[in-house]
Amino acid sequence: MLWLITSLIAVAALLFLLSFIPAKKEREEKQQLEQMNLSLMGEMYQLKKKVQVLEEELLGGTLDPQPDYAKAQSTGQAELFEEAGAMYRSGYAIPAIAREMKLTESEVQNILSRLA
Repeated sequence: MLWLITSLIAVAALLFLLSFIPAKKEREEKQQLEQMNLSLMGEMYQLKKKVQVLEEELLGGTLDPQPDYAKAQSTGQAELFEEAGAMYRSGYAIPAIAREMKLTESEVQNILSRLA
């Protein structure tokens, strides 16, 4: 009788230890799934950015690969600020300046607030 109880306890302990082995495989699979999920999210983000740039180019009426604002940043923000300030002092409204310089209204407001 003692032998039977001892063997049942030993089998129970062995089965308990064996139950943790598949958990390791599941963790590895879960990590792989998370890694694939993150890479797919990164790719989706890049594709959304490319689509957004294409939409802006098509809706803006320009097929220039580098927007005017990006050109202004690369050549110097001082010129951009000067042009926006000069247009505002000449009486142009903020939406007109934004349309002319191919910027958003908030960007124009930000530039003008920095000049003030």
